[in-house]
Amino acid sequence: MKKKRSIIILIICIFIAIIASSVIIIKVIININQNNLKENSLIGLWTTDGITIYEFKDNGKGMLKLPLSEYEYSYQIDGNKLHIDFENEETTDSDYEYYFENDNLILKGFYRTRGTYIFHKQ
Repeated sequence: MKKKRSIIILIICIFIAIIASSVIIIKVIININQNNLKENSLIGLWTTDGITIYEFKDNGKGMLKLPLSEYEYSYQIDGNKLHIDFENEETTDSDYEYYFENDNLILKGFYRTRGTYIFHKQ
C-alpha cells in the first residue's frame, strides 16, 4: 500500500514538473515573438511634429530627417531599450526606453536625451 502511494506521489510530481516546464517554454516563446513584433513595428517613418522625422529601416539603419539636414544612424534594440548611434560624430547618440501606445511610438530618454517623446507613424 505504501509503495503504491509513493508511486502515485512520484507520478504527480513528474506531471507538475512537466506542466511547469511547458509554461516556462511558452512564456519564452511569447517573449521572443513580442520582441520581434516590436522591432517590426518600429520600421517606417515616425514624426513628432511633421518636421522632425525618424526613419527606421529593417536592416538596423535609419535616418533623422530635418528640414535642412539629414543624419544617418544605426540602431539596436535590446528588449524595450533602443540605442541610436549616429554616423556623424558631432550628433549625440541616443538611448531610449520605447513602447507603443494607441498607434504611437513613445520614447523615454535617459542619460543625455531626457524626456518623453511621442511619435506618430507617417
